[in-house]
Amino acid sequence: MRNRAAGRRLVLACAVVLSVAFAAAAYGATPAESYAKKCRKCHGEDGTGNGPAAAVLDVHPGNFTDCAKMASRDHDYFVKIITEGGKAVGKSEQMPAHKNKLSAEEIDALATYVATHFCPQGSP
Repeated sequence: MRNRAAGRRLVLACAVVLSVAFAAAAYGATPAESYAKKCRKCHGEDGTGNGPAAAVLDVHPGNFTDCAKMASRDHDYFVKIITEGGKAVGKSEQMPAHKNKLSAEEIDALATYVATHFCPQGSP
């Protein structure tokens, strides 16, 4: 009896773990994960534009900690530059497009993350 009950608990635990894993995969990467994979190498861990790849770029990557500049940009701006790349908004062509690398939902979430993570609302 104990072995059967233990086996059922193990099967239930495995089912829960698998369903959580499948749900996470269905929703894609979190905004922080997307930033780490797609943005951090140029924009840096702290968003100042001093990532490890910044030194080899012709144009300094955007500084997400410049709160006045960040506040002057709307959500659509961030979605467009992430989706289509820098050229789409008159910025450097070295800023790549991510439309084929991230889903529309991931891009939307990343745009919100970039606009608010480094300059929380209310920061001038």
